[in-house]
Amino acid sequence: MIRLKFELRAISKDNKKIFNKMGRPFTSAKYKQFERMIQLLAMNQYRGKLLEGDVAMTMTFYFKNKVHCDLSNLAKSVADSLQSIVYKNDKQIKHLTMALIENYEKDCFEITAEVME
Repeated sequence: MIRLKFELRAISKDNKKIFNKMGRPFTSAKYKQFERMIQLLAMNQYRGKLLEGDVAMTMTFYFKNKVHCDLSNLAKSVADSLQSIVYKNDKQIKHLTMALIENYEKDCFEITAEVME
């Protein structure tokens, strides 16, 4: 089982899209920075082989207050960021358990991932 902890506030990919003059969406610099930070922190914590096959994942998000985005939007941000570090593609995630804890001492989140049997 892979266990990773991230000492930063999780943000939603969906809420960080910006539209250009042509009306086409693109990802904001803030989200790109968040995604890169997750990747760097994950690579510091896990240097093993990519998980192969179906993956079961647990994500727990902690927030200092009640101001945060929807839980369902947070999963996509994290799952996308961990591609090619924990698993090859986030399509491998076949079971996902999520939790959101408010009024925690700090903003952070943790994940576990393992191959399903």
